[in-house]
Amino acid sequence: MYTEISIIKVSVIHFAGEKQKPLEKDAGQKTIAWLDKLRNSNGSLPTSKIRLNMQRVMQSNAAVFRTQETLEEGTLLLVIHILSSCQIIFPLTRCVLNSC
Repeated sequence: MYTEISIIKVSVIHFAGEKQKPLEKDAGQKTIAWLDKLRNSNGSLPTSKIRLNMQRVMQSNAAVFRTQETLEEGTLLLVIHILSSCQIIFPLTRCVLNSC
């Protein structure tokens, strides 16, 4: 479902044969810096705890059977948990792509 939605969205924004804009010289550097900051962080919340908290919010407030009220509450709670990720601790000293 998400793939189909993505295809539709891209087909509305871009056209066949359209040229891609040239990338900036430092393209991707902000993302790499953000990942490095995350990888080297030493906060108080392990990633597993953040994931579990977010999973519980999603199950309680964004399930198939939901009301507008529970969805809004879930959105607020997810924002709170996302903001808590600034306290993340990344326990791995080495990070291998797709395994951390």
